[in-house]
Amino acid sequence: MTEATGGFMPPIISSFQKKEKDTPALSELSERDKPWDKHRANSDVIGDYYADSEFRQYSERIGDCSQFLDFKLTPNAETGAYKLKLSSARFCHVRHCAVCQWRRSLMWKAKAYKILP
Repeated sequence: MTEATGGFMPPIISSFQKKEKDTPALSELSERDKPWDKHRANSDVIGDYYADSEFRQYSERIGDCSQFLDFKLTPNAETGAYKLKLSSARFCHVRHCAVCQWRRSLMWKAKAYKILP
């Protein structure tokens, strides 16, 4: 369905966020995504530490981590309102990357809550 036929097709929102001043932070688009910006900033600091060491490749991987985020608008079943949902992204999977560790901790927390009565 398209708008021409009277239906509404939610658009796909893609953002390629390189470190440019005109690129908005994720929290500017969605207020509930402030933790994302905090962890991304922490990853930049960790990447800077790796840049001056023998693990320079980790610095490059962390620098590219979560720079491409693909969002889709998904309807809420209860309210019918649309919200942003991360549909795909590129992550570095470096052990000390703040973004990857944060996402890994969310996964383990969800698994723990699932098995609790």
